[in-house]
Amino acid sequence: MISSTNEQTLETIKKSSSIPQIIDNNEQERIIVDQLNQMRHQLLVFQDQVTTINKSLEDGDEIIHQLGNETNQYMHA
Repeated sequence: MISSTNEQTLETIKKSSSIPQIIDNNEQERIIVDQLNQMRHQLLVFQDQVTTINKSLEDGDEIIHQLGNETNQYMHA
């Protein structure tokens, strides 16, 4: 038969052993949130870069079109 003192000791051990796990879980959550925030920031930077690249491509296409028109005018003049 387990005495009341032994039961209390076992319960205390169980509770104290779960505290590091809780702290560990909170630390893991903090790390995950930090990583998600970094990924979000990287995504925003990437979106800006894609926007800049698209604008450059549009400008390049327009220049090529203008050069094509000027070449045609020169060839038919």
